[in-house]
Amino acid sequence: MARPQLNTQPLSLRPLLQPEENPLTIRYQPTMALPAAENPPRFQWLPPQIGAHRYEVEIAPVATEDATLKAAETRLFSDICFPFFTPSKPLNPGFYDWRYRTNCPE
Repeated sequence: MARPQLNTQPLSLRPLLQPEENPLTIRYQPTMALPAAENPPRFQWLPPQIGAHRYEVEIAPVATEDATLKAAETRLFSDICFPFFTPSKPLNPGFYDWRYRTNCPE
């Protein structure tokens, strides 16, 4: 049985998975156009491919002049098993950026 090849190309040079949109497309939420309807908000994203993944989600306030305050309010959640996540505690009022990343299985 052939062993899968490990892709050693830097992530910045790998093509981004951009599947065609269809009625079952999972949309990234929340967005500026579609803000959260509840607090804590539910975050969802398109999984990179079929299979087991673990995710990390980072949520940070958008506009603050105080870098210390921004760092203190930034939250990082790890070991998420699904391409959606709801924090256990509400966020303070304001605007937030969020991002996720995946740890591909070995």
